[in-house]
Amino acid sequence: QFERRTVRKTYLGVVEGSPQLDSDVINATLASHPTIKDRYIIPGCHAGVLSRLGKEAITEYEVVERFRGYALVHLHPRTGRTHQLRVHMSYIGHPMAGDTFYGGHHVSELLLTGRGSESPITNQQALHAYRIRFKHPILETTMELEAPPPEDLATLIRLLRHHRSL
Repeated sequence: QFERRTVRKTYLGVVEGSPQLDSDVINATLASHPTIKDRYIIPGCHAGVLSRLGKEAITEYEVVERFRGYALVHLHPRTGRTHQLRVHMSYIGHPMAGDTFYGGHHVSELLLTGRGSESPITNQQALHAYRIRFKHPILETTMELEAPPPEDLATLIRLLRHHRSL
């Protein structure tokens, strides 16, 4: 089912800024960075990248909630490339909160509220494999499994909701 791309994966993420569109499809090829190990780019998008080689990568997104300076999104990868969601959201100008590798910044309670701790709410990108839907291989019934967000991401979302100004 993974090879046939019939498995539907949903990721929950907090991105910096607020995408202009409520939903969209990002279709941008991904390739390994020519000089930085374990980093991926969209060929032709970065200075010094001469190759147009890469692999097809398609991501659907939908905005679930908008906050001051951030948005909660659902991300649906149609392809399964390494770092695909992170690179695609950065490409459209909305990197994942906390994803310093692809242009995001750490988020602290002080940053959100003007008081509290300067420590990052999460020490990783605000991205979580939230839901998967597939056909049971024997029963052929649709299965849908959800995993609640980890505590740090849940805290970030709760603080964003509490201190929203939209």
